[in-house]
Amino acid sequence: MISRAFPPWFSWLLESKLRLGVLAPETLVERLPLGPDFVVAEIGSGTSVYARAVRHQVRLLIGLELQWELVVKAKRRDSRLHQVQGSALLLPFRPSSFDVIYLVTVLGELTQQS
Repeated sequence: MISRAFPPWFSWLLESKLRLGVLAPETLVERLPLGPDFVVAEIGSGTSVYARAVRHQVRLLIGLELQWELVVKAKRRDSRLHQVQGSALLLPFRPSSFDVIYLVTVLGELTQQS
């Protein structure tokens, strides 16, 4: 499996009305099994549009993003977010670190190695 990064210059789409119309952050919060004491990770957090909504429902949310440019954009939008640069193919966390791990649009960036 290899990762193809979403182009940072195309990050405006991550918070566009078109994308948010498909899955609004509030809808994701309703669908995830969250609790106030949970530690949660979002894989491929991008500009943190979903992380910002989930963060208010849990004790700790950590966003994992492959591209440093998107980590910086996310931190600019909300400096209280915990954003980490790293790959979903090699998670930089200990086993059983999270109660919930979720991803929204990452699968399109993963391809099978030939």
